[in-house]
Amino acid sequence: MTEDAAKEDLEKQLTDDVFDVIIVGAGPCGLAVAARLNESVPAAVFTDEEHRRYQWLRAHGSKVVLKQLRSGRTMSHTRQVKPRYRIAVLDATANHWMARWNGRFETLDIPQLRSPLPWHLDPKDLDSLRGFAHREGRTRELVEIKGCVGKELSKHAKKRRQSGRGKAVGPNQNAEINERERNDYFTASRQLFESHCAFVQKDYSLAEGLVHHETVTDITFHPVQATNWDERLFAVHTNKSCRYARVVVLAVGPNHKPVFPDFTLDVPRHLEFRGCCDLPQACHSAHIQTIPDALVQARVDRKLRTNLLVVGGGLTSAQISDLAIRRGVTKVYHIMRGPCRVKHFDLDLSWMSKYRNPRLAQFWSADTDTERLDLIKDARGGGSLTPTYYKKLLQHQAAGRLYHQCFTTLTSAKFIPPVESARDQGGYWQVETNPPIAELPRMDYIYFATGMPPDFRSFPCLQNLCSQHPLDDIGGLPCLTNQLKWRDDVPLFVTGALAGLRIGPGAGNLGGARLAAERIALEIEAMRLGDTIDEDVLPTEKGEAQLRYSLGLGSKFSALDIS
Repeated sequence: MTEDAAKEDLEKQLTDDVFDVIIVGAGPCGLAVAARLNESVPAAVFTDEEHRRYQWLRAHGSKVVLKQLRSGRTMSHTRQVKPRYRIAVLDATANHWMARWNGRFETLDIPQLRSPLPWHLDPKDLDSLRGFAHREGRTRELVEIKGCVGKELSKHAKKRRQSGRGKAVGPNQNAEINERERNDYFTASRQLFESHCAFVQKDYSLAEGLVHHETVTDITFHPVQATNWDERLFAVHTNKSCRYARVVVLAVGPNHKPVFPDFTLDVPRHLEFRGCCDLPQACHSAHIQTIPDALVQARVDRKLRTNLLVVGGGLTSAQISDLAIRRGVTKVYHIMRGPCRVKHFDLDLSWMSKYRNPRLAQFWSADTDTERLDLIKDARGGGSLTPTYYKKLLQHQAAGRLYHQCFTTLTSAKFIPPVESARDQGGYWQVETNPPIAELPRMDYIYFATGMPPDFRSFPCLQNLCSQHPLDDIGGLPCLTNQLKWRDDVPLFVTGALAGLRIGPGAGNLGGARLAAERIALEIEAMRLGDTIDEDVLPTEKGEAQLRYSLGLGSKFSALDIS
């Protein structure tokens, strides 16, 4: 094959196979981006009144005759259909949306979301989840967040409290949410949220054949030359294929590898492991398959005494302890290296309520990314439990099924393998803590619910991109552009917890996913419009002035010079 023929063949392949956008990850962040890319009237840009008007025009506009006010001329309305993006979604878990999310909720038997109702993935309507519950007759699946909403204080009461002269009265004296916002502070059940996500997929035609079950192994960005083609494209390599795209959106978790606490480990040589995830009779919460593990469940079924060790201070650790006890484990030892924090959300309410703008303004006006990282750490404040799960732990502790101790760390763990005749029955762990726990028995299994600190360099698929297009980071978080782009010249967008330095402390939550999707979609749309501008119709000096006036840039008095 000649060189020209090879270029023509490559051009034909690129024309057929180049995607506008490839989304890596089919979780909440990926779904939020895909939905927003297909929504022309997002709630974040248009007011409720404008939204209703555009929805009416979308449904009935073709039947309306428009009349100009001055000339009296009439013209038929031609509906402008926004061209759809050609999108592919790659996910390492399954070939459908939210597979890992739903599987994790099912594994941990989580009945309710932690996020309030306004935090969902529908870009069209802020009240979409609540409206969906009412339309489907499933309002019973909405559970009020107790102790979150309080009586609004008068300005005189606020002054007395600030001066220290006022007395706090009632259980909600510190509530930052007022009574008029009570409707927002309910949580949806797992099943209701899953149904709502399916509704979003159907509403934007995202359910049919869009998600591919493939693991991304490498991402490169380089020019591709063909006969009539000279464009920089992403080559996204997976374990099954290679796809080209103009834009890539990285919608993955904060870290490729889980992080374990620092402790002395003693494992027999014949049971040596390749990494912390391969420990015998132990695993990180990110890799849990069943609770309790099949080996422990077999001992429970044989009516043997079983003991589990749970290490961690977040909500996941409480969910593991509660579920293991409910499924028959004799006793769970739950240790935390810090205090037991109890709060409704993993963020303070000042970062989540409708009046969060002062906090966000403080974050976005920070001079350096280091200051922003400090604000993120201060806002999240480490792992925490919800009041509901804290109450469950107290009940298990009162029943003698749970030993819970704060300010305690795991110092050593020695695995005692089974004898040859009982190899299929597994071994035990002999552990030590600081401070020591009296009469600590052997453990059948250890769960590490120690979180996954952000580290974007840990992803194997980003190694070439990091070397070819270097990017700074602070605390494992990439220093992206304000539009969440890798660099101005590299249109790879990042959403989720890894976008924390630009979105804020809630980047890894559902609310942060929707905010990031808004920024990404606006920038992709701007890039698309920029690509279609003809050099022959570039604005003149007068046209540029009119454009600036239309965009609201500069002084309003500059419009006096436009004739």
